[in-house]
Amino acid sequence: MFNPVYSYDWTIGAMSDNTGVKQSQVGLYAQDQIRLGRLSFQLGGRQDFVTTQVDSGIFDTSVSKDASAFTGRAAVMYNFDNGIAPYFSYSESFLPVLATGPRGQLLNPETGVQYEVGVKYQPIGWNALFTFAAFDLTRDNVVTYAPPLNVAEQTGQVKSRGIELEGTMSLADGWNLRAAYAYVDAMLTQYPVNVGKAPVTVPLNRASLWSDYTLQNGPLAGLQFGGGVRYVGATWGDDANTFKVGASTVLDALVAYTRDNWRLSLNVTNLADTRYVAACYSLSGCFYAEGRKAIGKLTYRW
Repeated sequence: MFNPVYSYDWTIGAMSDNTGVKQSQVGLYAQDQIRLGRLSFQLGGRQDFVTTQVDSGIFDTSVSKDASAFTGRAAVMYNFDNGIAPYFSYSESFLPVLATGPRGQLLNPETGVQYEVGVKYQPIGWNALFTFAAFDLTRDNVVTYAPPLNVAEQTGQVKSRGIELEGTMSLADGWNLRAAYAYVDAMLTQYPVNVGKAPVTVPLNRASLWSDYTLQNGPLAGLQFGGGVRYVGATWGDDANTFKVGASTVLDALVAYTRDNWRLSLNVTNLADTRYVAACYSLSGCFYAEGRKAIGKLTYRW
């Protein structure tokens, strides 16, 4: 107490190189659309070949893994004269994973199967399209991050069921409006623990609204302004569903100018620079969302 020591000799551990991940993917796909009277068919297939290599500085190891898969897609739609078109689709997915497990091992690709039924409506005499869809999605080998070290692991299986509503319309010459809403009920169905719980980062509700207007006449014809709002509902912060990450609402904006084949645009997301937590995997693994971001583009179309 009377002769304090303010310094301390820290022992520095051995240094190790960062982990390096290299992945290459080649895909071959084919798709065909067939129309027979009022019926429309779509058939497609894709073959993927993936090679992943991880050089771990922590474990001083180098491992590689090859994976391949064929995925298919099929859809059928019937077109009525009044603009209503019910449809059904089946699709498979294959998603290579870049994360490594707790022992530095490579994780298996995520696979999925989705069934979707819905209806599209294009009112006669309107420049508008409305869509309603209900889906059932099963994903296998889903990656989560386990506390306390937030290491990647594959949960097994996640089932998601929900509905999607979307509408796009032209309110006047140059004035467009788009709105969307999604409700998703997701659940862990195969996992050592937490079966029946909701996975992290998946909101129950999500909605968006966007409108833009393009000047049609005058010296500034082609000048476009747009703005919108995005809402993401609350999500669970861990696989045990012990705490939640709050909902968020952000604003976006667009300014663009199109002349002949040229287009100059500026897109701004999170216009108000709202600071909020985007997602959590555990109490020790949370992430802030991106702040305000502006992206400018100059494009030319032949």
